Amino acid sequence: MSDFKMKCPECLYEFSGGTENAYIVCPNCNKEINVNQAIKYYQSLKRIENDDRKVAEGEKYKQLNTLLDECQWLIDNGDYDSALNTTDLALKLSNTDGRVYQLRVLAKTKNFTDFEETSHFSDLKKALEYSSTLEKEAIKRAYSPYHKKRSIPKEELDEYENQEAGSKLKKVEGLLKDGIPKHFSREKSIKVLTAVISALAVAFIVLLILSISLDNIILTLTTAVAFTLFFIFFAVLTTNVKKVKLYNSVLDIYDNLKTFNLSPRAKLNLSKALEKFTVSFLNGESITHIETSLYQMVEALLDSETALDYIKNDKTLKKFL
Repeated sequence: MSDFKMKCPECLYEFSGGTENAYIVCPNCNKEINVNQAIKYYQSLKRIENDDRKVAEGEKYKQLNTLLDECQWLIDNGDYDSALNTTDLALKLSNTDGRVYQLRVLAKTKNFTDFEETSHFSDLKKALEYSSTLEKEAIKRAYSPYHKKRSIPKEELDEYENQEAGSKLKKVEGLLKDGIPKHFSREKSIKVLTAVISALAVAFIVLLILSISLDNIILTLTTAVAFTLFFIFFAVLTTNVKKVKLYNSVLDIYDNLKTFNLSPRAKLNLSKALEKFTVSFLNGESITHIETSLYQMVEALLDSETALDYIKNDKTLKKFL
């Protein structure tokens, strides 16, 4: 086992460690960090004698990590063009970090779903060049299934994607059924929340009139509390209404799926977006996460003229075009 000097990019603590693992826990801040990156970080700062330049280099490294996190989030949410633009910014900070080129490969291949894309080859080569041995193995494992699919004839690939989509849709069907009780519960809560908001609105108006006329501090504070509760319940109501409408639209999409005549690739992409939506709904995630999956669904449905007409006539879905 070889020991190398490292510097934690999180707390800037210097220490020695082995290289047999891809990640190590910093003995100072107890955060898990990438061994290869910690070594490079130490070496890059060691070459700089001026303290001001060391601080600047450290800030640049943190900026790079922030950009890479943002890029990964964009890829996970299907915004590949923005992800690629983000890697361009990352390259200005460092053109010798393998992670940047890995993300460029993912962005260009649309997360390993575009089997005709060829411009990513140079990025893949650089990703391997600027990565550690363990990181190279991880890159090859992730890329290998995609590489095999690229060599499959179109007819076989279509059949494979049809089968994969069918398998995912069966899973989605189960998830949608699991979500129906929660969906009904949310619909019922809308009625309750509407009644509560109406009562709070009346109370707020009455208290406001009294507090103005009587100039009473207690009444003023009570009015403020009533208004705050009104605002909170109104926000919850608005979110529930949006989620109910989106869930109803997704159920309709699933019911009409056979009429859309989607290509195998579009059907697979749609099934992935449907799965993401139902998982987000069941986990009670934010409306932003849920709506992201709707954009991906609509993008997949654009493959079919029938589906496009359907979206245009749906009040909830057409805003995602």
